[in-house]
Amino acid sequence: MSKKQKVPSNTQLEQLVPSTAAEFYTSSRMGWAELNDESIDSSITAGLLMNQLIVFERQHIDGVYHWTIYVDELRKELHIGTLTYRQVDTKSVALAYGIVPEHYENKELMLVLRDAVITAKLKVDADHNVGIFHPYEYEEKPWDKIDADAKTKRLIHDWVFGHSIRELAKKYAYASKDVVKNRLSTLRKRHGEHVVPKTNNRVNYLSHLEYQATVDMSGLPDKLIIDR
Repeated sequence: MSKKQKVPSNTQLEQLVPSTAAEFYTSSRMGWAELNDESIDSSITAGLLMNQLIVFERQHIDGVYHWTIYVDELRKELHIGTLTYRQVDTKSVALAYGIVPEHYENKELMLVLRDAVITAKLKVDADHNVGIFHPYEYEEKPWDKIDADAKTKRLIHDWVFGHSIRELAKKYAYASKDVVKNRLSTLRKRHGEHVVPKTNNRVNYLSHLEYQATVDMSGLPDKLIIDR
């Protein structure tokens, strides 16, 4: 039985950003493809407006939405990056951002841009109960049921959803790839492959999880949009 979740306030939404920002591209967009472009456009724009450090220009050209993002530095607007959205087909959307090449090494500007686009993404999720607020995301997964701390559960989640050993080592500040590999191996022996799948089994494992899920979506049982 799925739990009913409250939609967060703007303040709560902003608090989610630091813990979610590193996962812009892996953060779920489940249910986004069912929304119309106008709804997504409106929520992304509102999300960007929440950030007082930036200003932006919005363009809509041939089905593609662009938000060109600037910071106000010494009363002069400085272009730092762009957020782009488009509907790919009836089952998927594309959402991406990029920083201006000359600012690649500027960590401060990178953080400003990253937090702005993550807030915009989460605003869509919160406004329409999609993405990380989609009912399916609240169903307990196998790793949620084990006796382990939140970091370990998140490590398993990221592994299942396609992060490489190298990415996990960097994200969780492990000393090397071998340390991550040994950690996953230990967790697999302790909890089983139904919790920590092997490398070559991750795609089949994820598909199995997805098709087990049942979500009530406007009277259409078992209709589930999976973000890959």
